[in-house]
Amino acid sequence: MIDMLVKGLKSRLPLIGLGVISALLVVMIPKAIQFFFRGFLLLLENPLEAFCFFGIMTIFTFVWIWFEENNEK
Repeated sequence: MIDMLVKGLKSRLPLIGLGVISALLVVMIPKAIQFFFRGFLLLLENPLEAFCFFGIMTIFTFVWIWFEENNEK
């Protein structure tokens, strides 16, 4: 009896995992949308700060890529 339950659980394990991942995504999507639009409203209220932030982040990203390419050589 226990062997049948274990075999049944093993065959359904990918479906259970897919269901858990789907449920987590459905729960997290509204919070992610709210987070994005809250940040977007802050960017609209302070455009100069947003421009500076994205400029600095772009510079750091390019420097990071440059270092990574130099380390490979």
